Amino acid sequence: MSAKLQQYLEHIFASEENFEKLVFEIESDADRAEIVRLIAKQIVTESEMRNKVNFNYLPTLNNMDLSDFAHAVTRLLIDEAIEWLSQIHPDEEAIRGMIQNDKMKLFFLHEIAMSYFFEYEELFYGEIAESFFEMVRQAGSFRQIPKIGHDAISGTSKVRSLFLLDDGAQIVRRADQVWMRVDQASKAKKRKVFSLTNDLKKYKEQVEDLQIRIVAIDQAAKLDEKKLRTYTPEKIREIFTEEKPELLMDRRLLAMVPAGELAALMETTCERAAINSKTMMAREEFKKIQALFSKAKINNTPRELQMKRMEFEHKLPFKKERYMEVVERYQDIKDEPLENFDEQLAKIKQVMVHNLKKFPVNK
Repeated sequence: MSAKLQQYLEHIFASEENFEKLVFEIESDADRAEIVRLIAKQIVTESEMRNKVNFNYLPTLNNMDLSDFAHAVTRLLIDEAIEWLSQIHPDEEAIRGMIQNDKMKLFFLHEIAMSYFFEYEELFYGEIAESFFEMVRQAGSFRQIPKIGHDAISGTSKVRSLFLLDDGAQIVRRADQVWMRVDQASKAKKRKVFSLTNDLKKYKEQVEDLQIRIVAIDQAAKLDEKKLRTYTPEKIREIFTEEKPELLMDRRLLAMVPAGELAALMETTCERAAINSKTMMAREEFKKIQALFSKAKINNTPRELQMKRMEFEHKLPFKKERYMEVVERYQDIKDEPLENFDEQLAKIKQVMVHNLKKFPVNK
């Protein structure tokens, strides 16, 4: 075992603060809550525990078993510690042996795991409830809800209904009631996601366009007659009339052709192409492109192009900031649970979590 590995091993197990900061980069209570939420989601959706707690994998409600839930957190913390330490030492099996054969280190991880589970238990039970909603959502109609969905509401000979209120009444009596709520919430969420997807595309295109315009001005300063003559009339027409993404850079570049002889060359090329055009449409299109180069011949002076570049550079950080705000909102909406889109669904989840807490969990 390397001295460096031993040093890091002792350091991360020296205190809970060290472990959290190094392995999970936790700096605040909010960071810790987010990490625990991710741990809960991973256990319910990806670990072996999913076969006992996730409605998408449970064969029957009678198989639901939460007893090993908290210990699953310990196992995950061991894996996380090994993954982090493997950056120092590539032999993961050797690291695993060093941790699992050290009772104090196992106890250390067990204590953290228990604090995570029992202090944030609603996050863990909430993920189980989310798996129920997801199972219901995947049903094409309420008639296609799996039997376990109905059993969760009616209960079985071994497991009571997960939707019982403290007074013995039920917040929902039929699976189709949940399906309708989930369906409505899913549609509301999709509408928000769709709206933000459009905004995301718009702001992304604005940022990319500004970046392309800046590059185009820089490249336009290096243009010469030889380079411009590689643009045939057919290619010029395609560049300015076809909305192809791969032509955008050329379109921006030619729009920045410097004033004077170079712009005059492009103007003449388009003028001749218009005269020789065989169709009225082609003739009109070349005339419009010719007008663009006629303006460039006068307006695209070095000073004017530099002013445009400064304008684009000034706008770019604001557009980037706006884009990142929309990215963040988009991700937040995508990660937002369905109950946030339906008040009654939130109440249903609350009752379900309350009943899941009654299942025994080993400490």
